[in-house]
Amino acid sequence: MFRGLAAAARTALAIGGLALALAGCSTSGPTPVTEAATGEAGPVQPYKIGPQDVLDISVYNVPDLSRTVQVAGNGVINYPLVGDVPAAGRTAHEIEGDIAERLNKRCSSRNSTASITPLMAP
Repeated sequence: MFRGLAAAARTALAIGGLALALAGCSTSGPTPVTEAATGEAGPVQPYKIGPQDVLDISVYNVPDLSRTVQVAGNGVINYPLVGDVPAAGRTAHEIEGDIAERLNKRCSSRNSTASITPLMAP
């Protein structure tokens, strides 16, 4: 009976340790620079996309346009129907607006809304 409990306890500890280790590996996207990092007080600026960043792009109600793209070394992403889009030095919100505007010009019957989530930064 005690052997069964000891084995169960070891298994629970192993699973708990694995969960803690994996929690440290999770990525929720790039972290903006904060006051603690800079030593300066002031508002936190939104993250600016850079070369090699990976972006998850989706267009509302158009699953065929969902893509995960990497920003090229020259700071540009290539997206279907709109071509090259400058990304480096811009926020995700700015790029969303640019893509939506270009899609709406190309597909005049559609009111497109783009959503971008930065996934990784180098």
